[in-house]
Formats: sequence, C-alpha cells, structure tokens
Amino acid sequence: MKTVNSGVILENMGSKEIGLIFNGQSLNQTFNQLIHSELDVDRMDYLLRDSYNTGVHYGQFDYEQILRKISVDENNLLCVDHKAIHAVENYITSRYYMYSQVYSHKTIGSFDQLVCSAYIEMENEGLVPDYGTIQSDEEFFNDYDDHYLIRLLRESAKQETNQYLKQIAKMILTRDHLNQAYEVKDLIDFSEQKALPKYTLTKHIMDNFDKQDFGDIPKEWIFFDAPDVRFSKLTPYFDIERIDDTIDEMSEAIYIQLEDGTTKPIVSLSTSIIKRIAPWRLKTIRVFTLEKYKQKLKEKIDQLVGI
Repeated sequence: MKTVNSGVILENMGSKEIGLIFNGQSLNQTFNQLIHSELDVDRMDYLLRDSYNTGVHYGQFDYEQILRKISVDENNLLCVDHKAIHAVENYITSRYYMYSQVYSHKTIGSFDQLVCSAYIEMENEGLVPDYGTIQSDEEFFNDYDDHYLIRLLRESAKQETNQYLKQIAKMILTRDHLNQAYEVKDLIDFSEQKALPKYTLTKHIMDNFDKQDFGDIPKEWIFFDAPDVRFSKLTPYFDIERIDDTIDEMSEAIYIQLEDGTTKPIVSLSTSIIKRIAPWRLKTIRVFTLEKYKQKLKEKIDQLVGI
C-alpha cells in the first residue's frame, strides 16, 4: 500500500475540502463513505486494534478479503463485491460482539458515569470553561485531551471545598469503580419495539429518576447506564428509493455489488443474514452505586419494578 505525505494531500485538496470530508459533507460520496459509513476505515481499524490490545477475538474479521473486493460503482458509492459478502457479514457481527462484550462492559459503563459526574462537578466549580470557549479557543482546544482531564482530576482529588467531587476523582484515579446493583437486558426487534415488562418498568424508573424515592440512599450515588447495541444502524426498512433520503443516510449503508453489476445495501438483500438480524438491538439498563448501598438499592429497585 502506498504511503502519501499529508502535505501532498493538503496541497492537492485544500484544508476546506479535508474538513468537509471529516464532517461527512464532501460532494464526493466516496470520500464521505471512507470516513463516515457502516464500513469506514476508522471502524475497521479500531475493531482490529482494540481486539488485539484487549486480548479478545470478537473484533477479528477478514479485512483483507474486504479490501480485495472493494470498489466504487458508477454512482461513486463504495461497494463490496458479492463474493466477499460473508466477510462483510463477519465484520458486522464482530462489531456487534465488540460493542456488547467490550465497549459496553459494565466496568466501562461504571467509569463513564463517574467521569461524566466529575466533569459536571468541575463545570459547576468553574474548573473547566464552557463549551463555547472550548470550541472558539483554538490554542485551548489543542490542549483539551486526556492529559488535561487527568490533571484536573488530580487537582480535584486534593481540594477540600467539594467532597463529592473529591471522592469521585479519587475513585477514577485509583480505578475504584462503582458496584452494579441491578441489570436488565432485552433483545428487541426494531420493527416491533416490544420490550420485556421488566425492562420497560426499569426504564420508567430511570426516566423518572427525580420523582423516585430511594430512601436513605443518596441520589448522587445512584447512576444509570443504558447501552443500546445494534447490528446495523440501518435496517431492512431503509428505503433507498425514497425521494427524501439524504446523502448522509445513503452513504451510511454498506453496499454490495451483485452479479449483474447493480449495487444494493446489504440490509436489503434476502440472501444475507444481515437482513434478518439488522432490526435487532440489545438494550441494557444497569444501575450503579457504592458498595455500601448496593444491596439496599437492588432491593429498592426490585420493589419498584414489582416483578
């Protein structure tokens, strides 16, 4: 594979066009798909990279076969030859398992909630600028990274004015995650949207959190995480023939080039298993808290759910 210097790209395309590509707004559909689609270079890269770095095999797929069979059709859409359809199916299912087993793991969800809460507290304390400043101040934006956040967490763990923030910051820095007190999962068909009663009731508790009575458990130590994992963003109900379809929506699809030379989204092919599983999504609700509140919170939610 030929390596191209970034300076050459800037010279030939210009920074404005590159910015449009990264935002998925280029007039060239092929460029948009390379960066923003169900089968873009970023997703293919991070699946393989994360699979290797985490030591799991869920993210492995036959990328070499996909690259050998990928091309651009007469409408400037990226498509994969029908002979590599099973490699594409393998990629889609691998991505699903990585999200359900790794990216949406309960420990990651626990730390996500802690980091979000810590950031909100730091905003309230005036330790971080508002969103408008972050966007407009280019110099600050360049330094707005993981190191910046870790530095703020270290400072927050030492201050005494906000004890809640201090404890959260210490938990994050020492990798002391929250405890999962409750979990409910349901595999839901997008076309029916029928969830289990237990999931529906738990979601009602989450959506109406401020109105719920959790007794002597402090509400600031109750955290909800609701990962929603699907095989594909698009479903068989995606109709490419609709007049109102946007360029963004069309470029999201993974296209397969059939034997007759036409291209169709993989979710619409009756010969592909993806058409059958694309409507399904794994919806989960987890409730986290400190270890000392774990049993009480579980019993309270069981009582509220009543099942």
